[in-house]
Amino acid sequence: MNVYGYAFCLACMFGFYGSFDRSNRALTKAMSTRLRIRTRVPAPEREEQYRREKAYRKVVGRLTEATYREHIDVLNPHRHALGPAGRSGSFQLDHIVPVSECFARKVPEADCASVENLQVVPWLVNVVRNNRFSPEAMIGAPLSARRRKTTARMPARGL
Repeated sequence: MNVYGYAFCLACMFGFYGSFDRSNRALTKAMSTRLRIRTRVPAPEREEQYRREKAYRKVVGRLTEATYREHIDVLNPHRHALGPAGRSGSFQLDHIVPVSECFARKVPEADCASVENLQVVPWLVNVVRNNRFSPEAMIGAPLSARRRKTTARMPARGL
């Protein structure tokens, strides 16, 4: 499959789009929370938010490592070598709902680092995805009301 100019196999496509899983608490929380419209924030407030996000990322990182070690058979059954971007054949541990998105939507750290929100994907998939999060694009996601209306209005294509 061709995504943003890169050819991905079916497994990589699942990693790129993510699969919709109702048991993923980070996903359900992120979908149910609306982000407020960003306005210009004063510098001291931005600095405080930066410090809070940095602390959030640190906690999520520790919890993610512990979750990976505990559930390695589920997350990485083929024991792919984890490594940095650019190394041939390396894979990366990826959050389906990105950590920045979880922080913005006030998802608890434990839910962000849960086994349901983690996947092992090739480094290229992780880099190309680049924190794009769209629950509607996930494989198996329920259709939103807007998408249901447009799908219903589309005429059937006959041969």
